Amino acid sequence: MTFEYLRVEEYKDSIDIEDIGNCSINIINDDGKEWYLQTKTELGWTEIKTFGPLTVDMNTLDYSFSYTYNRLEYDGKKVFKIIDKFINDDRKIITEVIQIDDEQFNSRWQDIFHLL
Repeated sequence: MTFEYLRVEEYKDSIDIEDIGNCSINIINDDGKEWYLQTKTELGWTEIKTFGPLTVDMNTLDYSFSYTYNRLEYDGKKVFKIIDKFINDDRKIITEVIQIDDEQFNSRWQDIFHLL
């Protein structure tokens, strides 16, 4: 009987985000599910919105669709941690991360909002 050991966790890709306090991100997995995150910072306060999962290129919601909104005093370490946790959530099994513009984020939200 063989036992494997010395497991190594390795990142296969990365994304550079210049301004984590003002960004929009779309994450996708191989099952065709996608999630969105947006950060907006103004006058020292950061708003963070997330929603998903959705089916890629369709306006359908999964049974476990969620929308979250948080507002916190800007702290780069906290914002970094929130984005990192969002991207690296083991349950989502993300294979692609795309930085999108605010218009794309808002357009996708508007497509879904009427389904709620």
